[in-house]
Formats: sequence, C-alpha cells, structure tokens
Amino acid sequence: MHVRPFEVLLLTNFSDACFRTIPVLAQMGDEVEMHLTIAHAVGDARRDRGELEPKIRSFFPEADHYASCRRVVVPGRPVEAIRRIQVEHPVDLVVAPAGERLGLPRFGHVSLRSRIVGQTGLPLLTFGPAVPRRRLGRPTMTVACCVEPDRVGGAHLRLAATYARRLNAALHVVQVLGDVSEASLTDLPYVQPLTGVEALRLLRRSGVFAAFPPEVHTTSRGRLAAVLGAVDADVVFLDAERWTTRQWLLARVDPLVDAMPCPAVCVSGSRADLRWDLPQNMSRAARG
Repeated sequence: MHVRPFEVLLLTNFSDACFRTIPVLAQMGDEVEMHLTIAHAVGDARRDRGELEPKIRSFFPEADHYASCRRVVVPGRPVEAIRRIQVEHPVDLVVAPAGERLGLPRFGHVSLRSRIVGQTGLPLLTFGPAVPRRRLGRPTMTVACCVEPDRVGGAHLRLAATYARRLNAALHVVQVLGDVSEASLTDLPYVQPLTGVEALRLLRRSGVFAAFPPEVHTTSRGRLAAVLGAVDADVVFLDAERWTTRQWLLARVDPLVDAMPCPAVCVSGSRADLRWDLPQNMSRAARG
C-alpha cells in the first residue's frame, strides 16, 4: 500500500535562527521520505518579490537534491501563508524556530509560534538558542514525550510513539508535575507516579502498537530540561495547549520550551484525527 511522503513546511525569514534549522531538516530528510516546502511570507504587499526570489533560492541549496523541494514566496502573514499552501498541498509539520527577542513584549502581543499552533492546529517543530549546535542534525536515537497527570493521552503521545517506532529510536515518557512551592504544599494533590505498564496501556489506547513498556520518568516543569539532558533526548513532543502560556493579553510558547536542550514538537492535543505517515527514506538508508 502506498504511503505518501512526510510533508514538512519551513517558514523562513532568512535569520540566523532559520539557518540553524538546516541541520535538523537535513537529518530528517535522511531518516524519512520527506517533501519539503520552504516558504517566505510577504506581509507587506509593497515589498519587491523580485529581491526575495534569489534569497529563497539560495537558502538551504542542498535541499534541491531531495525528491521534492519547493520554494515559494507567499503573500500575507505567516498563518495566512500556511493556509494558502494547505489548499494545494497537505502539511504534516511546520518548522519555525524561536525568533530573536528584541526588547520587552508588546502589550497585546501574540507570538508567531503561538498563532501557528492555535490557529492552524498543525504540529510545530521549534527550538531556541539553548540547543547546542552539536545536537542539531544528529541521528534521532531518543524520543521523549511529556504527559501531565490530568491529561496523559493525546495526539502528541501518539505521534511521538509513531516517530520513535519508525526511526527505531528509544521512547521515554516523562510525567511532568507542577513546580512545588511553599505556598502550594497545603493543597498539593497526591499524584500516582506513572509506571511503564500504564504508559504501555496509554500507547495501545492511542492506537499505537508497542511490544514493550517505554522508560518512564517523573519530574517537575522546572527540572524538565535537566531530565531531557540526562536521557540525551534528540526531540521532545509536547501538548501544545499546555505549553502555550497566556498572561494578560500576551500569548506565546512557554519560555521553558526554548530552554530545552533539544528541539520540541508542539502538538494540538485536541487533534484526535491527526496521524503521521512516515515512510523510510530507502535511498539514504541504503547508502548508510
């Protein structure tokens, strides 16, 4: 039965942060059969598209050797650009790194990554400057997935397990508890630590075949980065609805995501229909 390629959309504004995504995409292309779309959204209609075409053609030139790589300049804001692209092509994953923070957040500001997650419902691969360069683009050996006591299932767990199984990587399930403070000790609820057997049950309930229980860890939000570093995670999957913070009129991806030592895939937990087909890239596998 034919399985369609994995459709990845990279949004670029030609910044240093976008150039840091290149090793990640190159490694992903080595591991799965991937169709890549590199897009630049032109929010200002007055900008000359003629000057942008050479820039997008020269960005990540190695991608032209992939089975399929499209480069497009799309009118509109980034979320509008994603929707325009979706009309013609499916999108399985959007790639958008953390932008450079200049000054204080504006009143009423909603970050681009927060808008992508909230308005498109698509999985978002992102990372911040805390990820060492040596970790970007290395083979995926360890996949982590964060679950919380009151919401342990969801699309992110299913996609993490699917990704780990396809890449023959180890899966680690991390139960994340709220940070404990002196003020919270009086009303802190008792949480039963997740076991490997229970995690296996969750995977099977999500529709993912797993023969053996995954390794399970329990930690607090504040210690999550340390746990991911200890297990040497190459990517972590998160429930986007729990890792998008809203404070007053501000909305953004939780700053802890950018402090993690590996890239993160933020997945809308409400997308019960979300599935990934991940055909192995046989040509590159044969060379390896």
